[in-house]
Amino acid sequence: MSTNGIIYAEETKDVCLYKHWDGYPSGVLPYLKEFLPVFRQSRGPDPIYLMARLTGFFLDQQTKARKNRLAQAKRKKNKYDIDYYSRLEMTGFGIAPSNMVGGEFYYSIGPDFSVSVLDGDKKLLRKIEYSELLALNCPKYCDFDLATLTPIVKEKVKA
Repeated sequence: MSTNGIIYAEETKDVCLYKHWDGYPSGVLPYLKEFLPVFRQSRGPDPIYLMARLTGFFLDQQTKARKNRLAQAKRKKNKYDIDYYSRLEMTGFGIAPSNMVGGEFYYSIGPDFSVSVLDGDKKLLRKIEYSELLALNCPKYCDFDLATLTPIVKEKVKA
């Protein structure tokens, strides 16, 4: 089952980016860390362009991942995966009025480029200042503690 994430700019919260899967913090925050500094330097606090460019960024990332998976499938001669990853992905992201979609997590990007992470009931879990986001030291999809923004190291179980 997918974990939906809703991303919006504080100033334009009526329209959001709907992320169908991997909407949990470790599936969103590392991408925002990569995208927001470039956008901030190029456009500054511009919520309309922010949402348009963020959508394009996520779609580009999805396309790169699909192409990488297709290349792996071809190397392994996995016919099922070759067929699957050869098709253009038509799910994953959407633009919607925020009252039409719900998520397990919400991400509100402030005019100062801070990111507020909220749960499915829109209760604030953590406000991450822009400088904290830049210092996030966690690769995409690693588990991390939202309170401290540090990776969670899982102990190996001895057999």
